[in-house]
Amino acid sequence: MQPVRPAIATRRPAFRDIVYEALRRGLESRRATAQRRAFKVTGRDLGNLKPGLSLDNIAELIEHVEGSLNR
Repeated sequence: MQPVRPAIATRRPAFRDIVYEALRRGLESRRATAQRRAFKVTGRDLGNLKPGLSLDNIAELIEHVEGSLNR
């Protein structure tokens, strides 16, 4: 990665341009790195809900658990 200071000294760009250039260089260096392993999430059983509760309607579940005043 080339230092940004020499570019600043020669053309006196706006601060915004300096930030954009740093972001561009950072993003380019991320693309050049080796491929990473895929992130995997493994699910697990969290147990059963109380009878009468369902995860199909989250708004109703929250209202039941927290009360109707929490809207």
